[in-house]
Amino acid sequence: MKSNILIIGGNGTVGKTIGRIFASRNPQAAIFIGGRKQGKTDNDLIIDVTKPQTFQVIIDKKIDVIILSVNDKEDHVLRFAIENKIDYLDITKPTPDLVKAYDFAKKHTINSRIVFSSGWMGGIVSGLINEFSDSINSIDEAKLFVYYSVKDLAGESSAHFMAENVAKPFFKYQNNKPVSIKHFLDAEPFRFSFGIGTRQTYNFDVPDLYILNQIEKIPNVSVKITYNSKFITWLLGAFQKIRLYNILSLK
Repeated sequence: MKSNILIIGGNGTVGKTIGRIFASRNPQAAIFIGGRKQGKTDNDLIIDVTKPQTFQVIIDKKIDVIILSVNDKEDHVLRFAIENKIDYLDITKPTPDLVKAYDFAKKHTINSRIVFSSGWMGGIVSGLINEFSDSINSIDEAKLFVYYSVKDLAGESSAHFMAENVAKPFFKYQNNKPVSIKHFLDAEPFRFSFGIGTRQTYNFDVPDLYILNQIEKIPNVSVKITYNSKFITWLLGAFQKIRLYNILSLK
């Protein structure tokens, strides 16, 4: 059956990748790209997540599935999808926005598929845990160690997230209790298996913390990160220790 799939934010690095994957695996589907600027084809739609008045084109094009690859802080697209019974997949939200959107969706009657997959690498971690564990109920602890390159193509989005949230405490979970921590503190050595050896890793907030504890019910969940540059990793931690982030304007 032919589907009309809309990728909002489809002109960005992540959105373009999603579009290529869908086009190669689902040749029968019509792929539409939503962005704030006029595109070159009839499948390029002007959609601004901050302006719900631009959403009428979603109805006009008979969209079956909305994939959100740009952060819709006010959940305008989520609200529109629920009201119009359109399937919705979001892979972009940082933890505070994910929690807000999930709570919003729970308060409404849902007549379509609403999927939040905003964890590390588009929610792949929870998928792997479900795939390789006999029963997720038997898992006592999940520890994620992230190796991140500052040359990553999504670096600008990651930098924006850090600038907005680096000074804010967040939660890891111990015995189902939230424990308040800060980014880039609490060093822990971890040996990576792909040739870089043992690196110091530091606290980092990703939605998997919330998802794996609050949704998947794993009682102990933590996430730590290291960058490919040891100096940058150390510097971020040093700035946090002297509370430089609390006084800097990081816009």
